[in-house]
Amino acid sequence: MTFTRFTDGAKQPPSVEGALRIQIPGRPPTPNARFGNRFAQASETKRWRRTAWAIALDVVNRTGWRAPSRARLIITFIVPDNRPRDTDNLVSSVKPLIDGLVDAKALIGDKSSVLEWEKPRISVVKGAAATDFLIEVIDPAPATLGL
Repeated sequence: MTFTRFTDGAKQPPSVEGALRIQIPGRPPTPNARFGNRFAQASETKRWRRTAWAIALDVVNRTGWRAPSRARLIITFIVPDNRPRDTDNLVSSVKPLIDGLVDAKALIGDKSSVLEWEKPRISVVKGAAATDFLIEVIDPAPATLGL
């Protein structure tokens, strides 16, 4: 997998038929991060959620993606080196990113009734840090009435 540095959704990795790929640059803080106070932590969480929303919204609008009624989410953490990572912390750190994907209508929700999770993957790309989301359609979005 190659990593492309970008500032907006225009340089996103390609998606495949029946799937949408969204890559968020950087790494949100893990639950073990120290902020000093809860207001700083809340502010950082909101910033990550807004970033994910903006990038996902651009990709959704450019592709005409409609959130499926059921989807499978495959998360790949792109890390800069081979240091051991605590996968549980990585997974919990992406909650604001997933909320941003829901806000942008890339996903219909993040409940288990509409979203299946695959085991997260880790990909080493020297000098890079990002989170790659691949959303695969299980059940397509319901057809809309052309009224």
